[in-house]
This record gives sequence, C-alpha cells and structure tokens, in this order.
Amino acid sequence: MGKGLRTLLLSAFLLCLVTATQIRLQHRIKTYDDLLAHIDGVQKLQKAGNDPAQLIKQGLHNFHNSQYFGTITIGNPPQEFTMIFDTGSSNVWVPSIKCLSHSCQTHRRYDHMKSSTFQPLLMDSHVPVFTIRYGTGSIMGELVTDTVTIGNTQVESQVFGSVLEEEGRAFMSSPFSGIVGLGMPSIAVAHSTPLFDHLMQKGVLPKNQFSVYMSNQDGMDGALILGGIDPQFVASDWVYADVHGSSYWEILMGDIKVGDVAMNFCSGDGCRAAVDTGTSMIAGPSAAIESLMHQLGVRSDCSNFHQLPNLKFLIGGKELVLEPEDYVMQSRTPSIHGNLRSIPRCAAAFMSLDVPPPRGPLFVLGDVFLRKYYTVFDRDNLRVGFALAAHPDTRAVDGEKREIETNGWRLVRN
Repeated sequence: MGKGLRTLLLSAFLLCLVTATQIRLQHRIKTYDDLLAHIDGVQKLQKAGNDPAQLIKQGLHNFHNSQYFGTITIGNPPQEFTMIFDTGSSNVWVPSIKCLSHSCQTHRRYDHMKSSTFQPLLMDSHVPVFTIRYGTGSIMGELVTDTVTIGNTQVESQVFGSVLEEEGRAFMSSPFSGIVGLGMPSIAVAHSTPLFDHLMQKGVLPKNQFSVYMSNQDGMDGALILGGIDPQFVASDWVYADVHGSSYWEILMGDIKVGDVAMNFCSGDGCRAAVDTGTSMIAGPSAAIESLMHQLGVRSDCSNFHQLPNLKFLIGGKELVLEPEDYVMQSRTPSIHGNLRSIPRCAAAFMSLDVPPPRGPLFVLGDVFLRKYYTVFDRDNLRVGFALAAHPDTRAVDGEKREIETNGWRLVRN
C-alpha cells in the first residue's frame, strides 16, 4: 500500500482543519458534563420509543490489512457507497455528482437529483460549506440532508457532506468513496447530529455502543456491530478503559513495554491514546516512536524477525500484548537479478505524529492494534473495551479461553 494512502488513513481529528458555516442544529456539546447530559437525554428518548431494538451488522472488507471498508446507501432509490468507518471523526461525506475532480470521477458519486428524499440544508438562504485538509490532500463540499441506510436501518434527514472538490493523489487511488464518522457529537461539523447519535435517538439499538472486529487475513471480512457485541468474535475476558474528555475516543495508557523493559513514555496519570479505526498504524510523539523503533531494531530484510520481542501496552491495569507478527508489516519484492525468488521485507508499523497541546501529545492505537483486539466503543458508560479477537488462528486452541492478566496472556479452561 502506498505511503500517501497510509497517511490519508490517519483520521480527520489528527491531520485536518475543519471549517464550516456555523449553523445551530443542536445544543453544542463542549464539556464532559455536556456529553453525560446528552447521553441521559438520548436514553430518555429511547425509553419512550416503541420500536424493538436489534443489532445492526455491517461487514468490513479487509483490503491488504490496511483498510477496512463497508457499504451504506444514501437516498431513495438508494445509491450505494463504499465507506471507511472512522472513530476519529463524526461526519458522513461522499463525492457529489457535481464534483469534477479526477479523484471524484474515479469513485461513485452522490446524485441528489435522483433522490426523492434529498433536502438542501439552508442558512440565510445559503447552503453551509465545509473544508477538511488532510496531510496528503483536502476536500471541500456542502452540507445536505437525505436518508442514509446502514444494514437494514434507515436514518431520515441525516446531515452529511456532499463533496465538490477533492485534491490529493491519495484520494485518487483509494478504493473507498467516503467516510462514516463514529466519533463524539462535539466534533461534528456545524454541530450536526452524527449518524450513530441518530440511531441512539431512534431507540433501535439494544445498547448505545458499537464494536469493531477487524479480520487479520486479506480479503476476509470483519464486522461493525452497531448496538453491542457479537460473542463469536470474543476470545478473552474484556478489559475496559474510561474515555477522557468529550471530543474523542481517548483513553489513558500506563506505558509501553518492549519485552519486559518499560519505555517510561508516560508519567502521572498516563499517556493519552486515541482508539482510532481510521488510522492504519500505531502513531505517537516522534521522540517516543524513535526510541521504540531503536529498542525493537526491526531489520528491513526480516533477518531478526523470529528474535523480536513482544510489545505490551498497559491499559486498564492490564498488559495487552502485540507479537511481532502483529506489529511488523511483511512483504516480498522481486529480486533485481530477475530470478524467481523474491526478497522478504519487514517494517515496524509505527509512525511519528506530533500533536501540539491541548490535543497532544497523543498516541494513536490504529488498525495494527485493533486487529488483535476486538473493540467495543461504549457511549452509555463512556469507555472503550478490548478483548482478544477470535480470528481463525486464535480459535484453534481446542475450545480454550484466553484470560488477560497483568503479566500478559495465560490459557484457562472454560
């Protein structure tokens, strides 16, 4: 996968500047107390509803272990789009039929003229616009409303971005059309109601939480479960960490260990870490990442792969372990001598990211981490939960269950 696209997959809250004509669509959520009040209000609405709650299951296609995307439809009749589901942002956006950028024309575009449920979003007779600038490009568009369908569930009058301009090679080469933001409502453009919050308000979910299972084999589907968890993806007990702040799925991490050597990256209450499905790798402050890479010493020719240590992330008072096959990206390149043998290549799946205060410094636990751990994002209790993901190779332990302990993994009988 190209470097540009990997960079693009670092979520909007880290690599972009969002601007929009500010329209007051809902009460602004500024603080942690505001978020708690918002959740309480949603729960009261749910209790007043009569619709039976059910899980909404959305398949996530694994593209080269670097992107996970699924589909939604917009409008009536429905127009289908391939989307990244991103916990680091809170808006939905897709290319518009009015977008003439080359990258727009290589993807499916939303045609508002073909939808009977389309409605423009007006303020002072003008359609509000937004801009998102990424590290490798930018998008600009207008905010509109239409019916968005995920799984078999429709959300009427959902505000989303209809993109008019896309700049950057990364957009051109990406197999997905747009993004579905699953972040907190406080960071939604123009204070619009995010898609997941609409589902919460409709009372169609058993619980105000969603979970993400990322497969570890290219081409094999994972899943986004809206409304709870699917036990078939769970191979251990759960470890929970509280969300800190009102903006992101951000938790505190005690430290990172290389083998049994503590890196001492975190002081006081711990390091801030964003749990982000929109980031392919694990990111962190440049000084920490450089120190970690030096300590690991991953050789590009893979000659020391089988001697590499485990990594241990201290979260929720437990050590969550990544093995070398989890954090090292392996590939093969053709030999320059033209023979049939290819050359193995290895690279640690980490990247430097210096986020200035007050948002940073910040670590980002991206897909490299989330492939190993089935993750639940719990809005009712404002926490993130991790359990060992039940991949096909994980299941091959003769019906045993894995339990997380402070010193890593041990096997226990059910």
